[in-house]
Amino acid sequence: MFITELKSLPTEDICLQFGLANHSFKYLCDCGFASQLTVADCRDTNAIFVSHTHIDHFINFNGIVRHQLAIGRRVIVTGTVGVAKNVQAQLLSFNWNLLKYDDQAVSYEIREIDEAGKINRFLIETPKWELQDLGELPSAYIYENELFKVRCALLDHGIKTVAYLFETQEKVSMQMENCPHKAGRWINELKTAFLTQDWGKEIVIDANTTRKVSELTPFIQREPTYKMAYVMDFAATEANREKIVELCADVDELFMECYYSSEDMEMAVKNKHSYASFSAQTAKLARAKRVIPVHFSRRYHEEAQKQLILNEFFAHFGENQP
Repeated sequence: MFITELKSLPTEDICLQFGLANHSFKYLCDCGFASQLTVADCRDTNAIFVSHTHIDHFINFNGIVRHQLAIGRRVIVTGTVGVAKNVQAQLLSFNWNLLKYDDQAVSYEIREIDEAGKINRFLIETPKWELQDLGELPSAYIYENELFKVRCALLDHGIKTVAYLFETQEKVSMQMENCPHKAGRWINELKTAFLTQDWGKEIVIDANTTRKVSELTPFIQREPTYKMAYVMDFAATEANREKIVELCADVDELFMECYYSSEDMEMAVKNKHSYASFSAQTAKLARAKRVIPVHFSRRYHEEAQKQLILNEFFAHFGENQP
């Protein structure tokens, strides 16, 4: 499962960090100002998933860059069409005459998703920070590594915003207590063939034994994946609701904007944000197992006001208030 931590206080801009056990890197969803984000957090960040580049979601990008300049690796940044130029503009706002490109310098690969689902890639490096077109990403996932993969949906907020679904990679385990063969290196080969559905592949178990993958499947058990979603800044419309419910179906953990109280519904509609009851009902339709309402309007500056919004949310969601 994902280890999640809000790096922003309730009165600050939104910034969510997540990682996985025994994994060196961290990942960020949005980079608004967040006082709990440390230098080590910035250096360990391997990808930044940007919902959109309104100031409260992107203002701290340069603060992160400040601590990544000499990490010697490529960091992924994802977002909507235009985020590559937003990243470039941030970087070009400084003078880099003392910084050269070498093996110790950071570089950024920016991935933009358009309304057709096409993911275009750009590379940007020191010291000129020129955008280099890397072409289309040949994948349905905007990001994927050996531990998790990321799908997304575009929502309407007056501009397009990205909702993200993070899912751990599928794993399988062997039920050796029922297996007539001794454990060996063949198990890893079997697991790989099973996950790629190569049922006819022959697995050499020992010098005298060969079995097809299809013959060994009774001894394999799929392990459940874990899903976490991050859904920020969306108008309270049925079109957005349908996309969120589809993306977040049966999600284990959902971080969802709860910008306005339902009493301020008119303001929510005007500013193309969601409100407590709409967000709660959407999460319930998605059958989310756990929901963390976040990202409240600054008009609710008192703790009691935020608590009323949370009470309203869980009154409509109906389950497991944190």
